[in-house]
Amino acid sequence: MHCKPNTVKHYGLMLKKHIVPRLGWLRVSEVKKKHILKFQFGLSDIPTVANRTVDILVKMFNMAGSWEMRPPGRNPCRSIRRYKVEPHKERFLTPKELARLGHTLDIAPEKRLAARRQQGGSAHRPDATGSGGSARGTATRSRQFVGVPWPEEGHPSDQHQRLLEPHPQARRPGGRDRSSVFRAITVSRAAAAYILAAVAALALFGTGLAETWRGLIVAPEHRCSPYDRNQDYHYPQSIEREIVHRLGAVYGPYTGTCFSSTSETDIEHMVATSEAHDSGLCATDRATRARFATDLRNLTLASPGVNRHRKSGKDAGEWLPERNRCWFAARIVEVRRAYGLTIDQREAQALERVLAGCTGTAMEPMVCHTSTGRDSGRGLGAGSAADGNGDALAHYDDNRNGRITCKEARRHGIAPVRRDHPAYRYMRDGDGDGIVCE
Repeated sequence: MHCKPNTVKHYGLMLKKHIVPRLGWLRVSEVKKKHILKFQFGLSDIPTVANRTVDILVKMFNMAGSWEMRPPGRNPCRSIRRYKVEPHKERFLTPKELARLGHTLDIAPEKRLAARRQQGGSAHRPDATGSGGSARGTATRSRQFVGVPWPEEGHPSDQHQRLLEPHPQARRPGGRDRSSVFRAITVSRAAAAYILAAVAALALFGTGLAETWRGLIVAPEHRCSPYDRNQDYHYPQSIEREIVHRLGAVYGPYTGTCFSSTSETDIEHMVATSEAHDSGLCATDRATRARFATDLRNLTLASPGVNRHRKSGKDAGEWLPERNRCWFAARIVEVRRAYGLTIDQREAQALERVLAGCTGTAMEPMVCHTSTGRDSGRGLGAGSAADGNGDALAHYDDNRNGRITCKEARRHGIAPVRRDHPAYRYMRDGDGDGIVCE
């Protein structure tokens, strides 16, 4: 089926930019109406695109049913209401079309005179100001452009009269003068474009050709529904006892630190809840999110300095622990697989670098270094961490709260602090320009 190159390009971009990043992590047979509704909601700020992508998905899942990739008649896009934003399709002539029209209007009288001379008829040139001359002259010209037969005698038909009327906006006060512009009758090619896009979409993710890494779909993070940690990712404090039981002590595996009690630790999600939400849980129900929040495979202990400031909601592409990196990386992959989460390119590369050098993924034997009570997550190796940045807190965090302020940076003479400085990761870059304390 033929489509214009621009149409092919436009729908290809819609697939690559909107459909695959938001729905590519699901199998065709797994897509439900709730996924389509959240997909549509995610595009509510661009409703025209939302409508067109839903139309693409309608055709795509119809084809999936005919190809027995889904039960027939189970189209998840059925009865999805579109945003009422698109007006009646109408366009005006482009400058090139107007130039062609003007050329046709210029040469039409001469051609007609030449034809009459060859037929032996009158060579009188129609007078544009004579009775009926204006209508017939314009009609002759419009016939050259729109290809509609025009009666040689009499007045224009209703069809031609509508073609010759100026656009209503030309009569509005202050509007652009469009009195010489003819309405162009357009034929929608949407059906052909949708079929083309449907085939492309199925090729991209319906048949499993999306880019993957260790069984995970590689895709950018996308928040398809609002994130509410307290409502959707709540967990009871009592789960801390189960975490301690699994660890064998009140122990922080990120730093190899033993604590005297759980009052010195936080419950830590290895895959942060906000990260998981943006990697696919935003399209799941609350029960799935609650199960993720209490999944012991994803829970450990960490000091407040590590949990709240150093790691916080970062993924493995932004932060790695000082110790037990192989265990940490393997657990991230396991949890993401269990919940069908996607992974972005940077995190996949960071984890691959870790796992490529691992001989095993078990947690290292526990060698406790007792917390001092104001521990910021340094433990063993603090001051000489494997990533070369672990000594920044020891050097610049004067009040030992796990953060470095501009006041502390200036006191130590390191301001302004740039992104490549070891202290930068423990500071707040409000404008995200890579420079703190400017």
